[in-house]
Amino acid sequence: VQFKYDTLSNIINDVCGVLQEISRTVGMVMVEKEKTQQVKIMSKAHIHQAEEQTKQVRIQEKEATKRICIQYETEIKKAELHMQEELAKLKYEKELFISNERRFDKELKDFSAVINNIIEQNRYYMQNMDLYPEALQKNNEELVKLVSKMVDLYILSSK
Repeated sequence: VQFKYDTLSNIINDVCGVLQEISRTVGMVMVEKEKTQQVKIMSKAHIHQAEEQTKQVRIQEKEATKRICIQYETEIKKAELHMQEELAKLKYEKELFISNERRFDKELKDFSAVINNIIEQNRYYMQNMDLYPEALQKNNEELVKLVSKMVDLYILSSK
């Protein structure tokens, strides 16, 4: 009986040991399960925080892009306005140049006509030098004055 009691006692002790081991293991599993649950919660929180930060960064980038676009549009409009002003100046200068060129051409024709007339008179006076010596001298002086005025006119028109 004693043998059976010792054997039974050993079996009960072994079963109690196994139950304690199972209980300890279940407790460890529960602790690990709780840790896993906490890690999941923390991971979700980090993911949510990262998503929110990403949204904020996108909003900030959109705003920055919008500001840059507005700035470039403003600069482009200023440049276009400046180019239009420069174009208007160039058109005015071109018209002024054409007007001056026409005036110069007209005055040149007038001077040429007067000079040709004086040259013709000089030819006549040279053939009849004994009759008109003062007239030849006067025409030559007038010719020098006209050529000087033509040079002045050319200098003014080239400015």
